Formats: sequence, structure tokens, C-alpha cells
Amino acid sequence: MRSTVGRFAAVLSALVLSALGMTLQASPARALTSVDAFVAQWNGQYAEYDGANGAQCVDLFNFYNRDVVGAPRIGVTYAAELFNAAPGAYYDKLEVGAAPRKGDVAVWGASFPNGSGGAGHVAIVLADQGAQIQVLTQNPGATKIASMTKGHITGYLRPKNLAGDPLSPVGSLDEVSSPSPGKVRVRGWAFDRDALARSIDVHVYVGGGVGTAGVEGHALTANVSRPDVDSAHGVGALHGFDSMLATNKRGRQDVCVYAINIGGGDSVELGCRAVTIDSPPVGSNPVGSIDEVSSPAGAKVKVRGWAFDRDTVTQSIAVHVYIGGGLGTPGVESHALTANVARNDVDKAHNVGAFHGYEAVLSTKKTGQQRVCVYALNTGPGATVELGCRTVTISEKPSSILDTIGSGSS
Repeated sequence: MRSTVGRFAAVLSALVLSALGMTLQASPARALTSVDAFVAQWNGQYAEYDGANGAQCVDLFNFYNRDVVGAPRIGVTYAAELFNAAPGAYYDKLEVGAAPRKGDVAVWGASFPNGSGGAGHVAIVLADQGAQIQVLTQNPGATKIASMTKGHITGYLRPKNLAGDPLSPVGSLDEVSSPSPGKVRVRGWAFDRDALARSIDVHVYVGGGVGTAGVEGHALTANVSRPDVDSAHGVGALHGFDSMLATNKRGRQDVCVYAINIGGGDSVELGCRAVTIDSPPVGSNPVGSIDEVSSPAGAKVKVRGWAFDRDTVTQSIAVHVYIGGGLGTPGVESHALTANVARNDVDKAHNVGAFHGYEAVLSTKKTGQQRVCVYALNTGPGATVELGCRTVTISEKPSSILDTIGSGSS
């Protein structure tokens, strides 16, 4: 009697689904398939494994257990029982705090509020999204890809036959350019699902791919915020890279970028782009600016500005300050500085690095109206450059001897 009712329910269910343009699938035993092929087969379908009780979450799991994991059917009444019932010969059992990965099976316990009276839930993990996981799930409704909470999860079942599946990094090379002579800019993103909490290494090769004779290598970390990457992949924001690299290569060069693997899988080439790198002008003179000359106190002169030499942009050059006239003026007073103060505005404008500013308060014996001249000293070919002269009034230093007032009558 029960079997007749069961067969009638199955036929009725099939007729209803047919009227809705949906199908029940109960494919026969087959050769093992991949996680991606399994998702493609069942997404949007109703998976009915045992012909009883309609298409349940456990039915989808049983197909996965059979066709991807290659394990015998696990007989349970409710999904919440699967974590304990799964055989150790086929699954590693990971506690709830573990980081899930694609291919794992998430099992929610009896406390999961799905209106099934403690039945729990089971779904196939596709990606870790932090507080949620992206899964292939069934019931309510047909099989679909969805994001579900990690709340009430008992743990994860990791199929042993997928434990060694390579999860290589993924990423994108968004830009390769040479915005200034001797510089290459690379921009993009990369992450490895084996370690989403980490910002992975990115290697840049100027002059060809890895292993090319004479290639020039640079190491970066993909730790720049990219909310667009997080929005698209649910992996967190700190997986971008954007760097300006100084290079000795000139002319048309191939620039190849690689995402370095963590755990299973292999490092991945994100792409190669050809770019033309100009040479800095030969024998270029220093350039710079005087931003301020003032006398903030008696016997003091403050100078502030910036200077660099494109022949040696990685160095902070010397700056000489003359109080009382320009270089060679009789009786002039000289002071030596180094332009090594951070000036991010200079770097942004000239792409030469930040440490090319100068700022100092100088003690001087000069007083009254004085001409103050600043020079950027040349390095390599070229010549020293006068950045300019300014006139400032310098008061005398206050006397340290106090006059005695009212010392008495004679």
C-alpha cells in the first residue's frame, strides 16, 4: 500500500514539474565527474535520488557523493546526520572554524532555522565568502547557486579524492604602462582560494617571461584594496596590486606578470604586455622649487622646497643655501642640506619617489634685509642649478643679558 502511494506521489510530482517546464533527474551510476561539471549538470534542475519525499537537499548530496566522490550511498533520515555518518574512508571531517574550499560539503545542524523541525541542511561549497559561503543547494526549490550563512554549520566534509585538486591563483593584469622614463607601472589583482585571508605574491618580469635570458625581476604583494574584486568574487578586498617600478630596461620590452601559488596548484601567468620604456634625458640638470623663505625668529632663516636629479632619482640630492647673496658674493654665508624629506606631492607630479623635499630652520649671523639663494647640486652629467633667490628681513637675536633696573641711588 505504501509503495503504491509512493509511486503515485512520484508520478504526480513529475507531472507537476513537467507542467512548470522543469525535469526530475535521477541519472544512473557513471564515471566520476568534476565539481564544475556537476554544477553545470544540476544547476536549475530537480535532483531526486531515491524517488521518495520529492527533491530534497540530501538527494543532491547523494548524487554528488556518488558521481564526484565515488562513495556508496550514506543512508540518513535528515541532512543534520550526515556529518557524523559520512565514512572516514571517503571524507575528512573539518570543524566549523575551518576555511571551506570548493568541493567541500557543508552540513548544517538541527538548529538550522529552515522550518524542517531539526532536519538541518546540506550543500556543496563553491567558494568561501567570509561570513557566508557560496554553495550549490537544493530545497526549497530547484538546485541553484546561492550564498548561505555559516551560522548553525556543524562542519565540512572534504572529499579525500578532491583533497589534492589544484586550486591555482586567479587574477587579472589590468594595466602595463611606462608613464615616465625608466619606469614601468603594473596594475591588477590576484588571489588564491587556498588562502583567501592572505595577500599573495606577484612577480613582474621586464624583458620577457620567467626564465628569459637577461630578464629583470621584481616582487610585489597583492595587498591593495580592490572592492570591485571582492564584489565579484567574495574574497575580501585586499587582493590588488599597483606599483611603479624603476627599471634598467629600455626600448620596447615584454612585461610579464605572475600570481605566485599557495598550497595546491601552480603559479599562474596573468599575462604579458609589450611597452616602450624611454631613457631619462642624458646629462639632465636638477629640477626643483623654493616654496618658502622666511625668518621665523631672530637670527633664524627657514627654507622649504624640493629638488631632484633625473640622473639619480633614487637618491636625495644636496641643496646649498646662501644667505647674503648668491654663490660667490663676498661675505656670503653658506649652509648645506639634503633634499630627503618626504614630498608625496612631488612624487605624484613627477614619478620620482617621495624623498626629494628639503625643509630647515638655519641659524645665521646675518641681520636686516638679506638675499637668500638656493641651489640644487647636480649628480652625474649636467650642471648645478640655482632654484632662485628670495629677500627676507632677519632681526637680531635677543640679548641674553637683562638690564638691571632700579639698582639703587648713588
